[in-house]
Amino acid sequence: MLVSLLNAHPQVTCFREVLNPAHEFIIYGVEGYDNDRAADRALRDADPVAFLLQRIFCAHPAGTAAVGFKTQYEQIWLVPRALEWLLAQDDLRVIHLRRRNLLRARVSIRIAQMTGVWMERKPPPLAGLLTPANALRALRHPGRATKVVRATLRPKRPAADARQQPIALSLDECRFYFNWVEQNAAQYDDAFKGHPLVTLYYEDLVADRRRRLEEVQKFLGVRPQSLPVATRQQNPEPLRELIANYDELRAAFKDTKYAEFFD
Repeated sequence: MLVSLLNAHPQVTCFREVLNPAHEFIIYGVEGYDNDRAADRALRDADPVAFLLQRIFCAHPAGTAAVGFKTQYEQIWLVPRALEWLLAQDDLRVIHLRRRNLLRARVSIRIAQMTGVWMERKPPPLAGLLTPANALRALRHPGRATKVVRATLRPKRPAADARQQPIALSLDECRFYFNWVEQNAAQYDDAFKGHPLVTLYYEDLVADRRRRLEEVQKFLGVRPQSLPVATRQQNPEPLRELIANYDELRAAFKDTKYAEFFD
């Protein structure tokens, strides 16, 4: 959601998880970049700093004032050379996006793992897909183009599918995940403490998008403006409807600091 919002600003270019090693391709999420370019993947794996310099923090259209990318905790820790280089950049600014309700975050991850869908975009008008750049991309990757058109004509609703089968979470799984996030968040803040850093909570962004986005835009040094939302919120249902053993978990965490995660 945040990447999509920032990319809607004419002065901002925000890539997606370009350091994510889990795929055989790079999900740039920026117009003009080919996710399937083997040379980019080879460069990133061989020399992540050169990759960042040549493909991310490189020349961009006139008027671009802020360029960055999204990373999960585990991704940045796995690329120490890239982390060391980033920490050495005096003009680096960090947006630490967090969630207050870690139980809901864990549920979202489990549902995404089950459905294979990690993000839902609002379907664009079909006419918006008929551009020369998209036509060339369709010729190169016809299978992917077919999926895009089908999703536009008949978008999937994985959250609805997940509602039919509530998930079960173990106590150990929840405890581990809560502790893991807290430890990584603290480590992340400590690593970047020498740079301007703003912590943004997802719940605040959803509740007061205009105000929070204005704060983020000012932090990045770009002209604040209204930004359109291009993604759907996934799994907005009450946690009781999403978790099969909700009452069991609620009772187990009743007298802990995690009790606030339950509706």
